[in-house]
Amino acid sequence: MIIGKNSIQKLGNLENQTFAEIKGLTISEAFTRLITCFQLSIFYNLLTFLLCYSCSQMVLFMLMLGSIPYWVQYILKREANVEIFISGAFLLGSIISVPIWVKLGRKMGNRKVYIIGSGVSAILFVPMMFISTIGATIIGTIFLGIALGALWTLMYPCFSDVIDEIVVKTGARKEGIYTGIRTFFGRFSNIIGAIVIAGVHIATGFVADAPSQTPLAEFGVRVIMALVPMCFYIASCILMWKVYDLTPVRLQKIQNLLKEQNL
Repeated sequence: MIIGKNSIQKLGNLENQTFAEIKGLTISEAFTRLITCFQLSIFYNLLTFLLCYSCSQMVLFMLMLGSIPYWVQYILKREANVEIFISGAFLLGSIISVPIWVKLGRKMGNRKVYIIGSGVSAILFVPMMFISTIGATIIGTIFLGIALGALWTLMYPCFSDVIDEIVVKTGARKEGIYTGIRTFFGRFSNIIGAIVIAGVHIATGFVADAPSQTPLAEFGVRVIMALVPMCFYIASCILMWKVYDLTPVRLQKIQNLLKEQNL
């Protein structure tokens, strides 16, 4: 697996240079540059990464963590202090899985392990549509933490791989621009997540701060916590499988070209 060491090592000085270049641009000029960037076919791996990154951001921070209080109150029907056990179970699964995913990434490549992580995560969301006990929730959340650990462990190595590819094809380093675009996609995903949550709650008749909910509203909580994330990770898995093509063989060639071009 190639982690894109050149991008990481040279990032500092080049960030300042890039921000100096874009300083003073109007919003219209910056947006035009962004559109022009994505009109070029050489950026399709970057766009694929950004879409998968947005899915991961939205699922974890908006849909999953945002739904835990509702899950505890209306699905488990427990006190709020139970939330810490569910969050801790997810964190535990994520932490213990990091060395495993790093080792697999080095052996199999970032792309393949990311695909595996997305697929397994999608499958593990299925039981969350049916379980209603605290024990099953904690066990399910631990396994989800392990699976999602693959995506968060390999997300930034994948981004580094994408940057290396763009540098080889364009002959220029613009890490600042691409990092800014990645940040924009991450923030935009929060807006999409909020729209999803509001739309589902409105459609299912969820009543805020009510002591109990109708069966349809409780189903809506499950949709936000499990069904929607499952769909997003299926989409991520397909995108990485069908579109993203930075295999270990290609990455090795890219690294050789970077050395030859002294980039």
